Amino acid sequence: MLRTIAVWNRAPLVTAPLVVASLGQWGLLIHGIATVRSSWSDVSKQCVIDGVLPLFVELIYLYSELPAPFIQ
Repeated sequence: MLRTIAVWNRAPLVTAPLVVASLGQWGLLIHGIATVRSSWSDVSKQCVIDGVLPLFVELIYLYSELPAPFIQ
């Protein structure tokens, strides 16, 4: 994102959508960190996810995977 903004000489038509997309992604990631419930499992010796709303997992996946076809 920073490189694109620099190449376009901080053009507002390029900078604004990139900043909005970045804020959206960070918002989803921070929300995911705050809402995931997990606990330590002595059996498997690792942290195990107990519960998370599937909607937010799907949103994070879609948000990170949708731009991929446009890069090719």
